[in-house]
Amino acid sequence: MADTTVTAITSASFANVSVRSGPVWIDAETAYVIFVDLSNDLVYVKTSDGGATWGSRVVIHAGTIDSVSLWYDRWTLGDIGDTIHIVYLDTASDDVFYRDLDTSDDSLGTEITVFAGVSFT
Repeated sequence: MADTTVTAITSASFANVSVRSGPVWIDAETAYVIFVDLSNDLVYVKTSDGGATWGSRVVIHAGTIDSVSLWYDRWTLGDIGDTIHIVYLDTASDDVFYRDLDTSDDSLGTEITVFAGVSFT
């Protein structure tokens, strides 16, 4: 498989704000990359052809995202679920959010506020 550039800013985003990020490979052809774009929005892109091409960005959360971490069900031994679990921090509000992505139909779950903070300091 040849190297593929998903987007020019993805690698910088991984280094700066991701605790655990992608890509999340569902099978040999399908993968998701979740990252913070240059507008500080949390987005994902998907490939269905092994990374040869990537779809348009889908916004998970528009805001001032500082950190993101994710977990895919199948990374847990014996779990056969189709969900990518995503947790992220919006620094404009100091809130921590959770949202899931169902890879069986690409639907995003309802955003849940995990921590409604005034400040982490």
